[in-house]
Amino acid sequence: MSQTVCAEPPPDQAALAPTRLRPIWRYRLIRLSVAALLVWPTWVLCKLYLLGNVHEVIPGRLYRGAQPSAHSLEQLIDRYGIRTVLNTRGCCYRDQWYRDQAAVCQRRGVELHDVTFSAVHYPSRHEMALLIDILDRAQPPIFVHCRHGADRTGIAAMTAKLLLDDQSFAAARSQLGPRYGHVALGKPAWLDRFVQLYADWLSATGVEHAPAQFRHWVLHEYRGGACDAHFEKVERLGGEPRAGKAIQYRVVLRNTTSAAWHFRALKTAGYHVAFKVLDEARANIVHEGRAGMFDRAVGPNEKLDLLLIVPPLPKAGRYYLMVDMIEEGHCWFHQTGSEPWEEELTIRE
Repeated sequence: MSQTVCAEPPPDQAALAPTRLRPIWRYRLIRLSVAALLVWPTWVLCKLYLLGNVHEVIPGRLYRGAQPSAHSLEQLIDRYGIRTVLNTRGCCYRDQWYRDQAAVCQRRGVELHDVTFSAVHYPSRHEMALLIDILDRAQPPIFVHCRHGADRTGIAAMTAKLLLDDQSFAAARSQLGPRYGHVALGKPAWLDRFVQLYADWLSATGVEHAPAQFRHWVLHEYRGGACDAHFEKVERLGGEPRAGKAIQYRVVLRNTTSAAWHFRALKTAGYHVAFKVLDEARANIVHEGRAGMFDRAVGPNEKLDLLLIVPPLPKAGRYYLMVDMIEEGHCWFHQTGSEPWEEELTIRE
């Protein structure tokens, strides 16, 4: 007997298709996603440039931020009970902002201290020693600032964390970071290399970070990376300097760092011996030049002996000559604490 088989109707293809958002909802979702991505950086920029970039570093002891106006400084003193202001831009007594800050500190009985840092090269070891001394004796809470509260302030805040806080090295190192406006690109990356010098020293000596270790490293080991030299001799050759005649010097110096200096024949790269001739008031540069325009490596503790020629000075008078080492694209060595050679020049007719 035959059996009739009823075929099932074909499935509804539309019902089986994956659910899709209508175009209008898709566009709304995209807009919401973009808005969410912009909220955080917008808030960070607002905090950096409109709200003073103020952050707590060590609760009740140290706060950091951008350079405050006189009114903002009054508010910070009231809000956090600030007893010390630490300015990392150096003494700027000719600038109105500095005079206003000093007036507020004097009126409110708040200490004002200055250290001179740069956002574009290694910090001077002398200024680092000064910073440690200030942190040791200043009355807390301390408010530390530079112009934007990002780079120079980051070095000071990191130093305070390494000396005064029990948190890890990594936690202190984070004081140099995008959250505060510091980005390790271009010349500000030299500050990150400064931190790495300490990390490398810890690794090389086989010790772990501790406040005492960092203090020892800054005061006794740090030499500005490869930016430290000892001038053993700067000897003027020939007779008395005369107007219209070049002046020659024999320069003997020693590499007092643990890294090699790589001299280059190009002015824009490598290491060179550099000089500046300033007028009697030391206000204007008359000449600036280089010596050691060759390709050569000078290793740790090695000496370099070369001839330096100062171009003819056009007229008689008193001048000031400074001879130093320079790492092109980074800094003159005296900016990281090395001692240059200096001489007062009397030029005769």
